[in-house]
Amino acid sequence: MAEPNPKELFDQGVKSNKAKDYIQAKKYFEKACNLNYGGGCFSLGDLYDDGKGVEKNLTKADQYISKACKLGDQEACEALKEK
Repeated sequence: MAEPNPKELFDQGVKSNKAKDYIQAKKYFEKACNLNYGGGCFSLGDLYDDGKGVEKNLTKADQYISKACKLGDQEACEALKEK
């Protein structure tokens, strides 16, 4: 069986997040981020920022959001400017 691509992992994370299954969303976003998918990193940072499915950790949130920006995620770059 082929490994899911980062976009598929991200999409699964979004579905889990909408269903308020934050622990599962974290797993999907983490996998997508590890595959250098900016949306996954930004969403993972957002979970840490809000303390959803993880212990709230603003340092980790900033690290993931910064990585997302470096990977070209414009929404993440905008979020960094607002901090």
